[in-house]
Amino acid sequence: GIDPTQPYSIDANGVVQSGTFTATGAETASFFQETITQANNFQFKTQFNDGGPIRDYFSAAYSKATYDSEAAQADVEHGLYLYNNGTAATQPTAPGCNNGGGTCGTGLGNAPYQFVYNNGGTSGLPSYNYLAPFQDILSNPNYATFKSNWAWADHNTAQNYAIRDDVEYDPPFISKIDTVLTAGFRYGNRQEDVQHDKYLINGTESNGLIAGGVNGGANAGTLVYYQDPGYCAGGGPGGSCGNGTTYIPFSTGTTNPNLIKTINSFSGQTIIVKNISSLMNPATYLQSVWADAGVINNTEAPYVDSLSSFGITEKTTAGYLMADLGGSAYRFHLNVGVRFVNTQLTINGAQSAEVPTYYGTAAWNGVNSNNIPTTTNRSYDDILPTLNFVLDVSDSEKVRFSAARVVSPADLANLGLGNSFNFTRGTAQPTSVSKTTATGASTGFYFDGGTAGNPKLDPYRATQTSLSYENYFARGAIASASFFYKQVDSFEIQENIPTTVIDDFGGTTANVMTPENAGHGKIAGIELGGLYSFDANYVPWLDGFGVSGNYTLAVSSSDQVTAFTDRAPIPGVARNAVTGTVFYQREGFSARGSYSWRDKSLNDGIGGSTFTFGGKTYEVFQAPYGQFDMQLGYDIDSHIGLVFSAQNLTDEAQHTYLQWPNEPFTYDDSGRRFFLGAKFKL
Repeated sequence: GIDPTQPYSIDANGVVQSGTFTATGAETASFFQETITQANNFQFKTQFNDGGPIRDYFSAAYSKATYDSEAAQADVEHGLYLYNNGTAATQPTAPGCNNGGGTCGTGLGNAPYQFVYNNGGTSGLPSYNYLAPFQDILSNPNYATFKSNWAWADHNTAQNYAIRDDVEYDPPFISKIDTVLTAGFRYGNRQEDVQHDKYLINGTESNGLIAGGVNGGANAGTLVYYQDPGYCAGGGPGGSCGNGTTYIPFSTGTTNPNLIKTINSFSGQTIIVKNISSLMNPATYLQSVWADAGVINNTEAPYVDSLSSFGITEKTTAGYLMADLGGSAYRFHLNVGVRFVNTQLTINGAQSAEVPTYYGTAAWNGVNSNNIPTTTNRSYDDILPTLNFVLDVSDSEKVRFSAARVVSPADLANLGLGNSFNFTRGTAQPTSVSKTTATGASTGFYFDGGTAGNPKLDPYRATQTSLSYENYFARGAIASASFFYKQVDSFEIQENIPTTVIDDFGGTTANVMTPENAGHGKIAGIELGGLYSFDANYVPWLDGFGVSGNYTLAVSSSDQVTAFTDRAPIPGVARNAVTGTVFYQREGFSARGSYSWRDKSLNDGIGGSTFTFGGKTYEVFQAPYGQFDMQLGYDIDSHIGLVFSAQNLTDEAQHTYLQWPNEPFTYDDSGRRFFLGAKFKL
């Protein structure tokens, strides 16, 4: 914690701005992921039009996408770390207590280390500086233990089928005004199958004992997911793992220096992580962890984690009726209609058995072997009226009014995703059911949060209206202003829900990020826009150039309650947003540069929109953010073209903060991104 004998600063909100901290453990991590994606799309269109009053348009589409990913992660401990049932240290000179423990219960421990912290103000990026004698705590090989290693894979398939048919009819009995009556049919089928695998390795050693021991009793197996020398459950065949032979093999910065990779951290400090080259084959990574420690074990294999896998099918059937009246000859156009939509969902997943059994040595250290398949069926109907009216005030001016009831389905992954829980080694947490492990030890693996889906999610539903004015003041030019209002009946948030999960301490409560329907809300605002394309008749050398801009002011509120408000804003809605674009298009060549900026908004991404701890619910905000993007294209002919695009050329980082701008929460510096592609059409 903070050292009260040194200068520190805490503001009126309780946010630590700066100070000197004393700590007993430190970690860095390496992460590798390889992803292969493939997508195919097919479309078919035909029509009937013999010049009579009836026309028919039919189309069908099919698409399939696959996503295959393998990943591995390695944690590096830079403080004192115990193994062999807590009787020995992997790096005896490392500072602190076992795995950052507050006390050294075994009697093994060294002096803690200290660092000076600064929260970075509103930048979202804190800084730190380690103090002597452990100023090199993160870069000294004599302190580094490659302590925890694991690997997994994901195999996803998404398929979409869709057909539509539209019949237009010119009624001869309506002659005073141009009228078209339309009826249509839609059918869509979306399927998503997600399989999450964990790579496990058989922990049985040559003496018949199981590395790390068994903490799942008679229901546990011999396989290990987390390769961590500190894990020692005891109670396995042959007794506890205190005999020096059954801890999981490990390497350190001194026993295996070729595993070291030195990089610069975000705060300018030099840190040791595990060399990423050792993680680049997740299917054999666990075997390499054992081999690096001098033990041959070629039993690594993938096991399906059915709690984190799912299959979901969404079938949507819709019919509509629509009427179009008026046109340019009448200086107005009216479009009214109604759509009837039926949605059917089938979500296949799994849940733990009342008495679960495990392939791994513990509930958290592998995959359940007797999960029970579950199926959730849902069906709902929506009636969606719509009205659009356009009035030609003059030859260059239009007024538009629209009103509609809209629905947008929930993301299939959010509906089907199972439980994905994280565990970490340390002392019992205040929210643990028991303060000791099953073998009486004060350290073990405890539940540390995770993610989950929600098959009960409702779709986004809203009633919206808008009124706009458009002025086409020149050829290729427009200036517009509009007012909009949305009454939102249901919207989705990512909420951190306190959840208790069984672990080495009998169960620990931590936040699980879960998609939830947040209730009702409203959004109101104005939008100003403009576009101007230069005409060769006026400025020949600017022919093909153009500029456009857009500004949006939006105010939102909902009935979501936190400790600081009873009307939280709707996630993802920024109060101010601006976009400016310069473009050029001529003789097959196109170029576009665009800068976009948005104000702060309630977070709608990773991390959730709220965070609960200490009995209070805080809001998580996305900080203001802007970036510049560019795209270049060239059409070789009418069938083949090349495209190059660059995103975030200004190299901006995105961050979130917890309630106050100087309380950093997450920081994402994805850097500049470049894409090169080709397009082909028949």
